[in-house]
Amino acid sequence: MNKPDFIGVGTERAGTSWVFSMIAHHPQSWVPPLKELHFLDAIDPNVPCHKPRYKWQLTGRFKHKLAAFMKFPYRPEFYKNSFFKYLLWDYYFFCKPVSFDWYRNLFKDTFTKGRIAGEYTPAYCNVAPVYIEKLLSLNPKMKFILILRDPVQQLRSSLIQNFVMIEGRDFQSVSEEEMMVWLSSSFAKHKSNLKDIVLKWQSHVPKDQLFLGAYEDIKNNPVTMIKNIYSFLGLDINFQPDDKFYKNKINNLTKPNYIIPDSIQNYIKDSVKKDINFIHHHDPQLTKYWSTT
Repeated sequence: MNKPDFIGVGTERAGTSWVFSMIAHHPQSWVPPLKELHFLDAIDPNVPCHKPRYKWQLTGRFKHKLAAFMKFPYRPEFYKNSFFKYLLWDYYFFCKPVSFDWYRNLFKDTFTKGRIAGEYTPAYCNVAPVYIEKLLSLNPKMKFILILRDPVQQLRSSLIQNFVMIEGRDFQSVSEEEMMVWLSSSFAKHKSNLKDIVLKWQSHVPKDQLFLGAYEDIKNNPVTMIKNIYSFLGLDINFQPDDKFYKNKINNLTKPNYIIPDSIQNYIKDSVKKDINFIHHHDPQLTKYWSTT
């Protein structure tokens, strides 16, 4: 079984939930009932990850069970299997020993029924090359999606996410010192190291198996962007998602009411300057909307 067919590997805070939803909406695709499986980043000791690993995933599956009964039309990944098939998937995911065979079995034909199948976990962008090679040994034709974002805006969004969503704090109560501590952490450095991320994936994945896109194209040209992704994955590009999908909010943690001190803004700009210059010279199309080029 040469599954999965594709994996979204990054980057974080770059519209990946929107991409996942648009792929899930396509009738020829199959994705798990969880957006982020967090397999590779959890087994790579050099990638920082939140623990306990399954806490939010288990909570999410309970919510999803209710959502399936409520027939939410904007979550199509809930309806491609029966309720009992999803229970079987949950059993595999939560109860079986974690391994590459375990991972591959999450995409068994029992669930996928011949559809193009994959998942999206943005933290995979940071895994070591040995794990990329292991994925390609499961399926030599596996495709990968890597979305980049202006690293100044990406790191700003990640900073806000950490304190507002993860720690549950009022952002205005966060001191500059606390912001600097987080920005200096391995978590933050992994999120913004675009140069190393791009070079690693391009050097280990065949060119025609890696989709490199820009978050800003999701914001400015969503129809073209998703058609390009459908084409890359081998999905019918004539399928037209419901208009409301294009209007979904993308990373609403960038609202102006989250005020970041100038000293922190300047630190962020200085810390990602080399990555911005590299991406700009490497592929100018990716940076055409970046305010810092």
